[in-house]
Amino acid sequence: RLSIWVLIIQDIIVLLIFLAIASYGSFTGGNALGVIGLLIAKIVWLGIWIYLISKYIIPKITPKIAESQEFLFLFAIGRCMILGTIFHYCWLGMEFGTLIAGIALSGSNFKYEITSKVKSLRDFFIVMYFVLLWSQVSFTGGIKIIPIIICFTIFVLIIKPLITMIIFGLMGHTKKNNFLAGSSLGQISEFSFLLVWMGISLGHIHDQTLISTITIVGLISIAASSYFILYGNKLYHFLKPVLKYIPGSRKEEHQKLNQQDYEVMIIGYGKFGSNLYNTLITKHKNILVIDERPAIIKH
Repeated sequence: RLSIWVLIIQDIIVLLIFLAIASYGSFTGGNALGVIGLLIAKIVWLGIWIYLISKYIIPKITPKIAESQEFLFLFAIGRCMILGTIFHYCWLGMEFGTLIAGIALSGSNFKYEITSKVKSLRDFFIVMYFVLLWSQVSFTGGIKIIPIIICFTIFVLIIKPLITMIIFGLMGHTKKNNFLAGSSLGQISEFSFLLVWMGISLGHIHDQTLISTITIVGLISIAASSYFILYGNKLYHFLKPVLKYIPGSRKEEHQKLNQQDYEVMIIGYGKFGSNLYNTLITKHKNILVIDERPAIIKH
């Protein structure tokens, strides 16, 4: 849950960066406020139309399209292409448009059918994507780019998870959850490659060795973080003596609670747990709720 929360925040930030890069050329004219106002107007206008179409038109035609799995597949792909094209001609970036299309499709009643149909195509293009990336790797920079690659790799694999752990610790999460969430985020995502490609295609980035550097760092970090996720629990116990210096929830605060006697113990205060608690509180006074989320513990 913590990892997904961080990834969602990263995606939102990336969307804003895509917009900034796509409209960067318009700011050189000097009328920055006018460009920003026009950009916001375009986003609002397109957002309203996408919402209205997704809310009132798409749900009515999708059941008919879904009668044929082939039509449903073509409909999903076509919708992404259409929105990407519209956003491209509105100077908002094709990448931004396709991301919005994906978000809109995730709210469809047929999202599971669409996912199953698109999965094989997605896997194929992921393979082709990384083959294309690796084909662009050039060592024209020679030994000069090796220290840069090492520094970026250390930052992504060690410093980034460490920063994430500290933030989660200050928020009140437990040390083990902080470590597992932080170590699972020790990689750069495909958005990093998209941003670099976008910068090069629009002429904002002129250093061609940058794509090689980012690609090598990405491949190393993705491979290494896979092992971090796989052996996260073993790594946590191995690094436990070092992790005591990283912030985390304090056990001393809960020792007084552990010394009391309780009639009922509820593990997990989600939808079911909260409803169960509201029912039992009318008959039992001493109820202990066990949960790891700081907001729930405070409540």
